[in-house]
Amino acid sequence: MQLRHLYFIELSQAVALTVLGCAGLLLPPRPLFTWFPSLTVLSTSVFAISALLSLDKSIRQRSRFSLFVYIVARSAIILMMCISVCLLLVGFHSGHTTLRITIPLLVLCIFHAAWGCFVIIECILFRRTLPLKRDCSALLKAEKCEQIEQLNVISRGLDRFQAKHKYLSGSMQTVLTTASDL
Repeated sequence: MQLRHLYFIELSQAVALTVLGCAGLLLPPRPLFTWFPSLTVLSTSVFAISALLSLDKSIRQRSRFSLFVYIVARSAIILMMCISVCLLLVGFHSGHTTLRITIPLLVLCIFHAAWGCFVIIECILFRRTLPLKRDCSALLKAEKCEQIEQLNVISRGLDRFQAKHKYLSGSMQTVLTTASDL
């Protein structure tokens, strides 16, 4: 699956978590084991949206570091989701919960944590395909050397042309200096 598709699925999950977290905080009654997991889920969804910025940057720029930041952030989000699931399960057993909020929140938290594990695996596999930074610099150096060699070949060809046609020597020099200034 492409990372761009994963990005939009992650974004929709974060929005759904935000909506459910807000509902758990705002709708009465607000027992402890509905309110506190809702607050945890809401903060996790905000953190997930900010982590998605790093994923977007890594997709656009093919950056290994931004992808690493996203993988670490996503791991923390999975940990926070597991804490929310534990709090919701404690709420089931204690009776201090609102079931109409807790059940959808529990299902979405479990799904979000499982999906996060899949996304981390996909990101690690994608990160392995990206070149190392020093490899990129070596490629850039090789490309610059090739461009310099091409310019040298063109310059030698122009020198030969000027040697054959002495009367064009002054005008060619003007063209070359003007072109090199650009």
